[in-house]
Parts: sequence; C-alpha cells; structure tokens
Amino acid sequence: MSAEPVSSQPVSAKLAPPRPKFLTRPASEDPKDLGFERRPMVDWLAPGQLARTGIKAVLSGVFGAYADKREVMAALHPLPEPHDYSGRDEIWIDYVADLGDGFDATYTMAALLASPTLPLGERQTRRGDVLVMGGDQVYPTASYDEYYNRMMMPYRAALPAVLEGEPPHLYAIPGNHDWYDGLSNFTRIFCQENWIGGWKTKQKRSYFALKLPHGWWLWGIDIQLEGYIDDSQIDYFKKVRVEPQDRIILCTAEPSWVYAVTKGPDAFRSLSYFEDRVIREKVGGTLRVALTGDLHHYTRYQSADGETQRITAGGGGAYLYATHEMPEALRLAEGKEQVGTKIEERQVDYSLKQTFPSRERSRALSFGSLRLPWRSWRFGVFLALVYALFTWLIQSASLALPGTSFLETARAESLGATLHRFGGIAVRSPSVAFFSLAVIGGMIAFCAAPRTLPRILLGFAHGLAHIVLTVLLAWSFAKVNPHLPWLTDSHPGSLPFLGTSVVEVLLVGGFLGGFLMAIYLMLCSSLGGFHTNEVFSSQRMPDFKNFLRLHVDPAGKLTIYPVGVPAVCKDWTFQREGAVSDPWWTPESPIQADLIEPPIEIP
Repeated sequence: MSAEPVSSQPVSAKLAPPRPKFLTRPASEDPKDLGFERRPMVDWLAPGQLARTGIKAVLSGVFGAYADKREVMAALHPLPEPHDYSGRDEIWIDYVADLGDGFDATYTMAALLASPTLPLGERQTRRGDVLVMGGDQVYPTASYDEYYNRMMMPYRAALPAVLEGEPPHLYAIPGNHDWYDGLSNFTRIFCQENWIGGWKTKQKRSYFALKLPHGWWLWGIDIQLEGYIDDSQIDYFKKVRVEPQDRIILCTAEPSWVYAVTKGPDAFRSLSYFEDRVIREKVGGTLRVALTGDLHHYTRYQSADGETQRITAGGGGAYLYATHEMPEALRLAEGKEQVGTKIEERQVDYSLKQTFPSRERSRALSFGSLRLPWRSWRFGVFLALVYALFTWLIQSASLALPGTSFLETARAESLGATLHRFGGIAVRSPSVAFFSLAVIGGMIAFCAAPRTLPRILLGFAHGLAHIVLTVLLAWSFAKVNPHLPWLTDSHPGSLPFLGTSVVEVLLVGGFLGGFLMAIYLMLCSSLGGFHTNEVFSSQRMPDFKNFLRLHVDPAGKLTIYPVGVPAVCKDWTFQREGAVSDPWWTPESPIQADLIEPPIEIP
C-alpha cells in the first residue's frame, strides 16, 4: 500500500474511517491536529448519562422490534460465502471485546494488538492475521461520534497502516451497546469493507463464518438484544459446508451460560438452540470453544469431559467487572439426547477454572465503591441539588402551616423533634408529600433486588434514608448558622438564613449523599449479590484488561493465550516524527502484559 499524506480529519468528521493511503502523522496532540478527542472513561452514574442511556435502551428495543438491520443486510447481501483462510498452513487470531471506552484503556489494548510480536512467558506470539471484536465496540451509545473518538481513531493511532505484507482483517459482532441505534452505525463501520487504521473490515452482515486451516472454523453470531436469532442468520449458518470432524470456535455477544445461572435458564435458551440445532444437528460440527464479552473480566469454564471451553474475555477497555460472584459450577441444558426410548435434555456440567482478576482481588476491589463521592462527583452534585430543593420546599411549606417554621424548629429543638415536625409538614403539604414519595419511588425503581417484596422494602428504606439525611443536614446547619457573622441577627425564616442553608446543603450534601449511595450499593452487593454492576461501574476502573490470542498451528492444534494487563498505561509519549505506519503514542514505560494462565491447548 502507498502512503499519500493529506490533512487530518476534524474532530467532528462524519466520514468513513480513512484508508491507509490517506494517512499522515498529526503535528501535535491538539485535538484539531489529531482529528479526534481522547475521551475519559464513561461516568455511568452522571445524571445526564443515566438519562441518555435509559432513552437509548428504550429506543433500541423499538429499533430491534421494528427496524431490524439484519433483515436489510440479508436482502442486500444474500448468503455471502464464508471467508476462507483454510489454504494457510497456520493462522493467528486476536479476540477483544468491550472496548471503546476511555482512551488509556482502549489505546493500551490497541497498542498490544497492533504490536508485530508479543512475548508471553517463554513463547513468542505475533499479531493476529485476523482481529475479532466480540461485542460492545463503543460506550456508552452507538453514535458515530462515539465510535469515531473512542474506538476507530485510537485503533488507527495504534496501527495507522501495514505497508508490507497483507494487512490484518477485522470482523465484529454487535453487543447491546452497538444495537442502541438498531445497528445503523455498526453496519456503516464494519460491513462496508472500510479501514480502521491498518485493519481491513471484510464482513457484509453482523455475523460471519471464517473457515480456518486444518478443519477449524470461527463463527460470529448476532444474538440481538433479547437473544433473538433471525431466520436469515439461521439459514446462513445452516448452509455453511462443515465436515463431520470439523471443530468450531463460536463467538457470541454475552455469556449466556453464566446468565443461565444468574438470570435463569431462559437466558441460555437461544444459544442452546443454535448450538444444538445448527452446529450439532444441521451442519454436524463440534463446538470446542465459545468466546464472549459483556462481562468485563476474564473467566474460563471447562466441561467435565474437558472437551468444551466457555471463555468470557470482556477486557478490551471498559470498566472492570467483578469475578468473585461468578458461579463455581454450571449445569447447562445443551439440546436433546435419546436415553433408551425417551428424548431427554442433555445436561452438561462445567467448572470454573480461572478468573482475572482473582476472586479474592475482585472482592477487595469492590470496597473501592466507597470512593463514589470522588469518582462519580456529578451524581453527588445531583443528590445535593435534590437535597437543597427539598430543604427549600419543606421550609416554604412550613411557613404556610401553623406552628414554627421547619428551620426554626431545627435551630431550637432536637433532631427527633425536627423529624417529627417534618412528618407533620409532609402530612399537610401535598408538594412535600409528593416529593417524598418521588424520592422513595425512584429508589424502589432503582433497586435491583431479584424479588418484588425485597425490592420494595429495600427501595423504601433507601429512599427514606435520603429523606432523613436531608433533614439531618438542615438540622445541623440550623444549629451552626446562628454563629456565622452574617447570620447573627437573622431569623431562621429569613431569606439569608434559608439561602445559606441551601448553599451548605449543596456543598456538603453531595459528599454525604454519594457516601450513602456507596454504602447502600456495598451492602446490597456483599449481602444480597445484586447491584454489583453499579459497585464496579461507579469506580470506572480501567485496569485488569485482557484479550485472547489464538493460534492454529501447522499440526492443526489450537492454542489459546489469555493475555492479562494488570494496569493500563496512563503516561504516553507523543511521537511526532516517524513513518506513516508507526504508532502515534508509545508508553513511557513498557506495558506489563502476560499470560493469565498457561496456554489452553486443544489438539
């Protein structure tokens, strides 16, 4: 490939990823020169982000039900042939999932995947001839702007071009975040033979079959948002010509085998149907490895007979997720089998073989959620605004009711008396009562307890705790404020006194409210086994990343190298000078990447 330098694209560029022949090195780290923004980890508890994600989730359900892009792709590209790599003597394949979040984590993994060689233990490995992205290529939503800044450009910066030899090919399957726009941008980026840096996309649909050397296959399937597999996709895989002795590596977007235990057996039903009716019954292949992301960690389950590996490797860049709550054992209904004269479900047992981070380390990391007031400070500001508004509302309502005002009571009486006065105001004031019920109702809706009654009780207690905290803050400041120089002669019902109280609630309430939320999440996760996702997403931990490097050797043996990165690089040196194919940044100190466990060998 030739390199013909032109100017960089602006940050707001909405064009397809640039082909290598149009690449040039940026003059500086200024976003205008880079052509993109290096974005931080997503703050999942930020109020605006929570609202946008919720809206996108609702819209994605509508898109999935009424505007399924898979049907359009099937009509435009009827039954494409499998991509054939079987003529090679050997092949290297890289697998990464859950990428496209903060720059440091995403670029760390992209730099490792782009490196021509990577020593792992005593073995030397090389960059994959094929890169498979296993779902959720971008966070938080599937807008082109997010894809461009969080995934496409960091990968381009890590591997701008491959000028000698055949460039690596890129395939991707969509995860739930890719589905948030009904696959519109996923199709635009991955299904039109574009370039993402030095990687060339090759697929025409959101699923694909790769014919590998020595009787191996790699299939990537698209199990939409609720586990639905469309008829066109089923037809595509049923018509793939697989020999009876061929072995299949299956890539799916979520660990349905784990969700069969944590969410219920229905979570595994669609994948089980595909494995049994398509892989075993129709094409006659043997499933040896199932790969997925969605959970942002590394876990490996192995069947009791040692024949099948089920691996979650969602460490491409998103926040770390817990491993200490993963089931130690799985029993999966993998289709039907004949037992005597009866047809019964085929039950297969799996055991957990390895996690990264370790279960002990994961449990210790969960206590980091107590840093929520710092890590998710926007959420704290939101709570502070709620407390300040509530304080203002209570005081205003109390002025229209018999007796002393709320803040007068707080200044003169005990906390118990102040709570009693609040109760009297809430009973007589519709606005205060409505606000209180809204807080409690919101916390009931937020509660992730698996059963209805615990959800109501815990949500009620959590909401009540925030109301009590509001009263406690107002009571504390009412005791302190008379001693402030500018309030010495002010009445508790005066505007300066009320204004000062509101400002104090804003300043202190955010920290205490965030800490209260952190304690709630910690207790629910530790004692009840739910809200674990919020415990870890609130921390936005970029470390403990992973990817898989697969090698089919000349003898036909598949070796899986699970690569772990305990800490991502946060200090980069910008390389202004260099060849067009050289990475734009290099780490100030070498990235520590090594095997999570010994290589998994499948003969």
